[in-house]
Amino acid sequence: METKQPRPFFFCSRCHIPTRNLDAINGNANCQRVTDGGKRCGGKFRPALALEDWGECPNCKASGRLSDRKCGNCRGYGWILMRLR
Repeated sequence: METKQPRPFFFCSRCHIPTRNLDAINGNANCQRVTDGGKRCGGKFRPALALEDWGECPNCKASGRLSDRKCGNCRGYGWILMRLR
């Protein structure tokens, strides 16, 4: 059984990827994700600290992996931002 990923603290305001990077705590950290088109996302990280903000990915059970590959449902992070649902 795969190990669960730790619950994230922040999410990108544009692409919604989660992060546990505490540098994002000042609210001015830019998302460094590179989009499929080769450009930087440009979103800002926002806090999501409440337990109900995040749900375990139902496909990978918060591990971020399905067998030998990254989970496509949560993009390998193991958690899904429930706040936007």
